[in-house]
Amino acid sequence: MAIEAAGLFDLICVIRRDESEEIQEEFKEVRKRIYSVLNENEVIPGFSYKPSQSGQLLEFVRKNELLFHSKGRFLGLLDVHKFVDMFKNSTPMEMDNLRGVFGVIYGNGYARSFFASDIPLLIEMKNNIETYYQEGSITDKVQKLQTEWFIDNLNEYIQQGAS
Repeated sequence: MAIEAAGLFDLICVIRRDESEEIQEEFKEVRKRIYSVLNENEVIPGFSYKPSQSGQLLEFVRKNELLFHSKGRFLGLLDVHKFVDMFKNSTPMEMDNLRGVFGVIYGNGYARSFFASDIPLLIEMKNNIETYYQEGSITDKVQKLQTEWFIDNLNEYIQQGAS
């Protein structure tokens, strides 16, 4: 199903260009499945907090950003502790992907506008990542930088949400 891989905006555009009954029904089914997944607190089907899934998560979030905005939460759909463990076990590139996920969701002041309920979870995540950083167990310099940048990013999102 070609439409299934498209983001919400893409689906809306397709539905406006082609109003055949078949496309209308396909759109409704895809939309139902997407909302069903989000209502079950599963961010993406099959997502199991493996670092190798970081790129898949980033791509899903980019394509479906509007769905999270309509729900008014993102981090509330994840297990914070599993996500922190995922981050800790990631390569520098995977860490960058995970930081990218948060940039898509919380960047541009969205933390305050749409995700106020996520602020306590962002604080919890930041505290957990800071503790990991302060333990001094990160030996790879790039991972250390990625961790510093993620802490800075989380601080920024928290500040945006608090103002």
